[in-house]
Amino acid sequence: MNNMKVFLATIIVAILGLIGTIYTANMGDPVRDPQFEATLEVQKTQTAMITPSSEVSLASTEISGENTESPPTSVWTPSAEFPGADWERGCVSSEIWDVYSSNFNLLMPISGNCYQLIEYGISAHQGNLAFVKNKILNEEIYGVLVRIPDNANIEFSLRVNELNNGDIWMGVVESPISRAGKYLVAKKDSYFDIIEIQKNFPSTVHENYHVQFHKNPYHFRFEIEGNQWNIWREGTPQAMYTDINITFVPRYFFIGYRAYSANGISGTVDVRISDLVIEER
Repeated sequence: MNNMKVFLATIIVAILGLIGTIYTANMGDPVRDPQFEATLEVQKTQTAMITPSSEVSLASTEISGENTESPPTSVWTPSAEFPGADWERGCVSSEIWDVYSSNFNLLMPISGNCYQLIEYGISAHQGNLAFVKNKILNEEIYGVLVRIPDNANIEFSLRVNELNNGDIWMGVVESPISRAGKYLVAKKDSYFDIIEIQKNFPSTVHENYHVQFHKNPYHFRFEIEGNQWNIWREGTPQAMYTDINITFVPRYFFIGYRAYSANGISGTVDVRISDLVIEER
């Protein structure tokens, strides 16, 4: 019996010694898993790219004490269909455009991803966006807008068939739910103004640019670069307006109309927008 106990104790000691040897060997020279190590290296690299660089950038800004402010920027993602291409198929696409109205109870029925806005004087046909409405008694403001790049070239044609007690607004605004921004405003008898709206209050920035020979349709080019907006009209040697300051982002291109009754005469609008091209500068 005693001999059996001695024998078992010897076996246990031998097993423990073997385990210790294996553990020591693994501590000194672990079995390598290349795939696992590669994953760790990727994680370490990603961490090094994100955390330290942010800390260094912040520290260098604080130490230098310099004003590094630059023009504001935002991320612009172009729509799947080019703005204006929807007009070719008789559609004001709900996937491209937002709709603005001074009527906050505006109903915007949509059929086949196209707004049905004929009630508000807005429709599309054969590449034209039309604003057509008459007998307007109370002031009405309707328009469509689309997100544009921070730096953009915008070209389009404007044909004014009739415009009484009304004007056409074409500009750069900061939100789909606000008119805040700056506009080129076409008025009766070929006069144009630049108007700014802040907190729903309009103010004239530049007034009474007059197209003497009533060139109609007008073809415009908006050049937006950084905080500056320049406006060109085809057929003129120099810009209509230059260095109009725009400090906000994101930016939206707005086209619409305002009409009202005055001196017992109701408002009438009959205008076409066409040949729209929006490009990132």
